[in-house]
Amino acid sequence: MNTNSPLAQVYRLFSSALAALLLTLSANLFAKPSPSDNSNIANNQEKLEVVSDGTGNDCLSDDCIESHRWHLGLALGVGHRTNPLVSARNVPLYVIPSIAYYGERFYFDNGDLGYTLQDNDRFAVNFTTFYNNDRGFFSRSDPSNIFAVSADSTFATNRDLSPVPEIEYESRRLSIFAGAEALWFSDYGTFSFTAGHDLLAIHHGSEVRAQWSRAWQYGNWSANLAAGFVWKSAEVISYYYGLRASEAMHFDNSNFNAKSGTNKNVRLSLSYRINQHWRLLAIGGYSDLANEIVASPIVIENHSKTVFVGGAYQF
Repeated sequence: MNTNSPLAQVYRLFSSALAALLLTLSANLFAKPSPSDNSNIANNQEKLEVVSDGTGNDCLSDDCIESHRWHLGLALGVGHRTNPLVSARNVPLYVIPSIAYYGERFYFDNGDLGYTLQDNDRFAVNFTTFYNNDRGFFSRSDPSNIFAVSADSTFATNRDLSPVPEIEYESRRLSIFAGAEALWFSDYGTFSFTAGHDLLAIHHGSEVRAQWSRAWQYGNWSANLAAGFVWKSAEVISYYYGLRASEAMHFDNSNFNAKSGTNKNVRLSLSYRINQHWRLLAIGGYSDLANEIVASPIVIENHSKTVFVGGAYQF
């Protein structure tokens, strides 16, 4: 994109405005409101809340899904996720699905699979599996780019836009973590803490995630804000950001001694409900990459951003 074109200027203005809103609002594409006294909450970290009155009736909230049934949604629009890798293309976002199911104990939510061990109006403890999103920088088919609102991106990047040959990075495998998750539903929002270890023995690493999120609603308008961090072990960072033999030829400095590090994230979602099925969306996310990741010779940016604007349909 020509950075001096009117469209690029509009993109930059929109991105700047959205970044400012991140300080006060945010969250998930199909995020649900915080639990109420008459709600039976199906636990979740970035997951949809399930609201039921125990009689099988429809949801008691405008923004919820019924338990014991599949929830399907589709967002259509324009946006992308910036790629911090050297000479790597950003990931375009045009269609974003949302798939979720919550049973009495079992749940599936946009790639995360879990089982509720204990829950009440204030606390929940789950066994959970979740995927690592670092692979999304190397493969467009990664779940973090399909369920992209759990990820980070924008319309513009600060990298040098002079022509650089694209590097063919070797494929990194999708890794799935298995562990435990604890949630606290407070008057100030939902606090979650998740820890997991490599389930498929790909890199034998671990991740720890902590997040706060809160939703606000006024009439047909809703806003959600989420902020948190993701700690990654040295094994995770080494596997995804370490140089492969075929990649080393593109870099003068191939030395990289991976250490554990922490990404810091913030996400914003604004929506306007048109009717029972349709809503307009403006979504943004910013991820500040760990210094230990930025130290890799294949990483040129210290952050990744997400912007998506469009509409969402819930079936």
